[in-house]
Amino acid sequence: MKFENIVKNIDIINGISISHSESWSNLTFEGVYSNRYSSSFFSDLYDAFVREEISKAIVFYIDNERILVSDFIEELDEGSKWKIHINKASWLGKFDSTHVCHTFFYYIDSFIKWVKESNPFEDDYPLNNGRYHIYVKDFCEDFGGPNFLVNGSDSSCKLTVENSVPDLHVEHYIRINCNSDFRITPHKHIISWGDVNSVSRFFYRNAIWVFLASLCDEITKDKKVIIKGYKYILMEIGGETLKDEYLLIYYNLLFDIYKWIYTSDDSQSIKKRLFAERASLDLYQNLSLYDSLYPILKDIYSQIKEQYSYIMYDSAENG
Repeated sequence: MKFENIVKNIDIINGISISHSESWSNLTFEGVYSNRYSSSFFSDLYDAFVREEISKAIVFYIDNERILVSDFIEELDEGSKWKIHINKASWLGKFDSTHVCHTFFYYIDSFIKWVKESNPFEDDYPLNNGRYHIYVKDFCEDFGGPNFLVNGSDSSCKLTVENSVPDLHVEHYIRINCNSDFRITPHKHIISWGDVNSVSRFFYRNAIWVFLASLCDEITKDKKVIIKGYKYILMEIGGETLKDEYLLIYYNLLFDIYKWIYTSDDSQSIKKRLFAERASLDLYQNLSLYDSLYPILKDIYSQIKEQYSYIMYDSAENG
């Protein structure tokens, strides 16, 4: 599915509108018609949706009454209050031959607001349910991983050639006591390329939250985390988002630990226990796990790897 031509036509509508709103699933414009405008502004936009075979996604209103596009064009007159509603949800469940769903955000600020307020543990968070290419107008960079791509064009080649990461079944190793819709799927949040910037930073934050949850032993009914080491630790997961330069360091370190723990079928429990025991000694329960773990994580990782090597060596020697 291509959106660049649709976006070009939306540019015109945006220029004559007096208000707009956008979310993950909807985009709406409202305005007052003037005879200085051309009705082709609206018909060309509709035609662009027709060419992409998503004409049912766009709905027209005059004076808050839904109206067929042909009648809408006919009834436009000086002072008419018009509205266009674009239902992005209508294509969000459609995946192409490469198993990718394509969508767009017209306003980069709306996109940032959406991901900033997102919760990667929710079952309906998009990345938990499929692979996505998100075209964001006026975004001049790109970032993503095996499960998603964010860029400023219709091209999704970078996503389709990226090998998918297998589900390491993290949830099998964590007791989840809250509702069944709580998801811990680190493999779907991996970021393989792209700098940390004002757009990507909340994707990095979400990935960090999910990696952190994968290191815990239990999720409580009120969605706090429990680590059962030498001390019993109960704390919130998330905290204040770090500065960009620290986000990437934190993300890379957590990704390394995630891979180290979960990619060997016969050692997850040992490695998780080593992490829990060591981390529980230095975590501050008055802080979030996100804030408390960052300054000590590098040393913890180094120490538990050394401990694990010694355990394996000792086991081999006495085997």
